[in-house]
Amino acid sequence: MPTEAAEHCALDVIQTEERDLSRYQLSLQCPALGKAFRYEIKVKKTGPGGSSNTSQSGKGVMDATTLTLGNIKVNTSPQDNVEVTGTVRDSDNQLIAETSKSFPSK
Repeated sequence: MPTEAAEHCALDVIQTEERDLSRYQLSLQCPALGKAFRYEIKVKKTGPGGSSNTSQSGKGVMDATTLTLGNIKVNTSPQDNVEVTGTVRDSDNQLIAETSKSFPSK
């Protein structure tokens, strides 16, 4: 459950296409300036060629009300399904924000 200070924070998935690659990042909107955090983004791709799981994590301090976190690039084809999950926690491991988004085959 999100902490009281995190009630006004939101997390979303950003997807951009670059040739045969899809880039996935997290967009964190949070007014808690100066607050330390850590994030994790996970990307699961499934398709005719099998499946793959990729994750990335990091930490930082809220120095702006909107931050872009993570950077995962995945080779994709029109038949692939991709699911992205993200979490952001404070320095006490309390949940600040979370998200999950699916990108079905084209």
